[in-house]
Amino acid sequence: MEKWFLVVFLFIPLILFSNYGDGSPGDSNIQYLGRWDKSNSQAYHSYWGGAYLKARFSGKTVQLNLGKAVNIYVNIDNTGFKLYRAEPGILNLTPESLDDQVHQLMVVASYANDEILFKGLILDKGATTLAQPQKELIEFIGNSITSGQHTTYKNLSAYSWITGENLEVNHTQISYPGITLTDGYHYTGDWASKKGQEFQYFSAKSPGHQDCPKWDFSKYTPKIVVINLGTNDHNLKVPNSVFEETYYQFLKNIRDEFPETFIVAMGTLGGFYIKETKNAVVRFSESLDSHIQFIDTTGWLLPSQDFVDTNHPNDQGHLKIAKKLAPILNQYLVKN
Repeated sequence: MEKWFLVVFLFIPLILFSNYGDGSPGDSNIQYLGRWDKSNSQAYHSYWGGAYLKARFSGKTVQLNLGKAVNIYVNIDNTGFKLYRAEPGILNLTPESLDDQVHQLMVVASYANDEILFKGLILDKGATTLAQPQKELIEFIGNSITSGQHTTYKNLSAYSWITGENLEVNHTQISYPGITLTDGYHYTGDWASKKGQEFQYFSAKSPGHQDCPKWDFSKYTPKIVVINLGTNDHNLKVPNSVFEETYYQFLKNIRDEFPETFIVAMGTLGGFYIKETKNAVVRFSESLDSHIQFIDTTGWLLPSQDFVDTNHPNDQGHLKIAKKLAPILNQYLVKN
């Protein structure tokens, strides 16, 4: 009798403190990467490309409840990403049942204007989500290059995504095609951002939305922020002195939001504003702090082999960038 009582007594805390979830949007076991609007408890809304969610779950099946049409990539148990052009409603991700064990799920917005309206996971009866390990976070700020434009798998083919995955960290892509750093310079098409990243980065929503509430930077803090901006400023003829001063102020504004984050400023892959970007970093480090690094990307890519056009790397080019960038970032991950 005493042994039976002891077993029950020991088992009760396991029940009380086990972190099992039901797959609803507010389930604490689901990790949301990128900028998500969680104000509606029934449906979480992602903004900016490359946003994704991760979940571990038990059982043999999983379905996704979506509130709007969206292009998404789904990966279950690291077997490879599959593209879904999903409609609103229930999307069955396992038409063939899985093994009865714990599984890992990743759901990723395909490209810049793909926004996930997530209404929850539908699991087997008795199945649950489970907690998963926390990882460091890297945030990539950029334009169409950081978004993977003209690559095979868009966000998933971008150097930013590849670098994050190679380093086995969480990562975000606050990037948008055609966007500049500098306000007041933009392309004329309806698709183009009318504001530069000096404004847009601090907004919860990506360009194209009428309302632009400020992003709440207390939601997450990256270990590293990587900036790759200037290509569109060059194409739109932003004066060199204006670009340098804007970059300097941009660094100061990022530091205000992330006092401890290491900032990495990449020189543009096309060689534009290299001097100006480096000058801004030097001024910033001399006057404020040294928790920042300029990276000269000169020679990383070959124009005849690694580009789709004059601006955009191809799949091979993005792989080369990630191979060069990952070891540089890794040294800052292991510090402190």
